[in-house]
Amino acid sequence: MTEAMPAGQPRQKLPVFQVVGETYKSFFRHLLYLPQAALLPILVGAPLYWAYWQILKGMMLGAPGGASQAILLVPIYFVLIFTFVIFFVAWYRLELLGADREQPPIFPLPRRRHWRFVGYTLLIFLIYLAIGLVFGVLPMAALAPELGPDGAAMAQTTGLALLLPVWWLVLFCVIIFIMLRLSFVFPAVSVDEAYSLSDSWRHTKGQTLRLFAALFLVSIPPVTAIMIFSLATSPDFMMSPEGPAGMAPEQIVAEMEDHFLRSLIGGYVLGLLYWAILIGAMVAAFKVLTGWYPEPESAAPTVPSDSPTP
Repeated sequence: MTEAMPAGQPRQKLPVFQVVGETYKSFFRHLLYLPQAALLPILVGAPLYWAYWQILKGMMLGAPGGASQAILLVPIYFVLIFTFVIFFVAWYRLELLGADREQPPIFPLPRRRHWRFVGYTLLIFLIYLAIGLVFGVLPMAALAPELGPDGAAMAQTTGLALLLPVWWLVLFCVIIFIMLRLSFVFPAVSVDEAYSLSDSWRHTKGQTLRLFAALFLVSIPPVTAIMIFSLATSPDFMMSPEGPAGMAPEQIVAEMEDHFLRSLIGGYVLGLLYWAILIGAMVAAFKVLTGWYPEPESAAPTVPSDSPTP
């Protein structure tokens, strides 16, 4: 970290609208670098998504060996995650260091910062999983005898019909809260800072609602665009009140494949745009609450005192 970054509490209250404004100014300032940063994720991700779909299609149609190929979805999924990590790290570095210091590499090689990013992602995912298991799955398992085999008894159980949705909502809010409190670790590791989850927890203390508001506001335009695009490219049966009822599996798959082909590139690009905006907001908040700024580039080495001056 730079010496100006305090190790303790946030420096000030997060100015929500200032963060939103700075996010979009930075996004449009760096927009020309998006194809450069997204090239490798698209080149790798597009064929992987296609392979992902082919396996799912075989499973839906009951093709021979389709179910056994499901195991291939796991490595495909993890490689797809890593392509996003490549993009995330590159865009975090662009937002934090500026285009004059570092532009996104077209074909980046995995470095320690990428593996740290993956490690923290998995660690936070395990935290979410543990919370969901302890406070979600286990209570539902304990209530299973009262709910009955099909859950029909829930409506007749005093207060249970209202309690369960409220409980799931509270659990969701707890997970969002933890996600926001730990989120500063990602910009920090992207620029190779010695930063931990506890540092992120301290720097976001008392700022969770403001951080959520900033991320929510910057997300409105890209999420709206993604929803419109999804509706415009959805299979016809998904927009019908009857849904796929009465359709043959082959017909359902054919419509879904047409939707997949139309939405693959568009949805992927819109998703990367959304993440670029979200990363910009996270960087703006990170700078405000931690006081982080990039260290000046190393000066030219000085001439030793015992060497002749040129």
